[in-house]
Amino acid sequence: MAQIREADEIPGLSGGGPYSWHPEFLNDHLFWLSHLAAFFHDSVVDRLLLGPDYEAAYEYRDAINALPDWPLFMVPLEDGRRVYLCYCTLPDDIGVVFFIHDPRNSRTLRAADAERGQDGYLYWPELLGLSDTDGRAARLLLLLPMLEFEDLPTDAAAILSAALTELTAVDEPDELAATLIASGTRSLVQRRAALPS
Repeated sequence: MAQIREADEIPGLSGGGPYSWHPEFLNDHLFWLSHLAAFFHDSVVDRLLLGPDYEAAYEYRDAINALPDWPLFMVPLEDGRRVYLCYCTLPDDIGVVFFIHDPRNSRTLRAADAERGQDGYLYWPELLGLSDTDGRAARLLLLLPMLEFEDLPTDAAAILSAALTELTAVDEPDELAATLIASGTRSLVQRRAALPS
């Protein structure tokens, strides 16, 4: 069963698109650099993630933003919900947005976007996903900005490092994995501190 699937619409939303399927992005080192950098607003993450590919990653992002269509990826969750990652490419509305659709009540939630940065809606088992391990690394990196960085298993950094090694050419995947988790944990603490008491 595919971990990341094609979709031609986001249920419950109108006025977007036209949407397009770009599976080739998922095999491109620069896509993953651009994707993670869009959500993790952290100077140390940027240094470890982008390194000498800094300019190439942002040129890649600009090329996506120049597309006439909207790249869309759908990830099924085991409880029946579906996560949609949309690259909006309108000149006056460029952005990367996660939506969660629950077919049980037909609700679609705008869950996270690159402007606000990493935000927690999913837990670690949901990122690892379906029992089929084919494509699990791509699923993990695609959904990482949605992770609630809490109660992670002791091997989370090692699993994330393995995904980074498989899909990117970063020089220090172990250090980057630990830094991404630390950055996400700080964001969690900051979000909770900002909640009204």
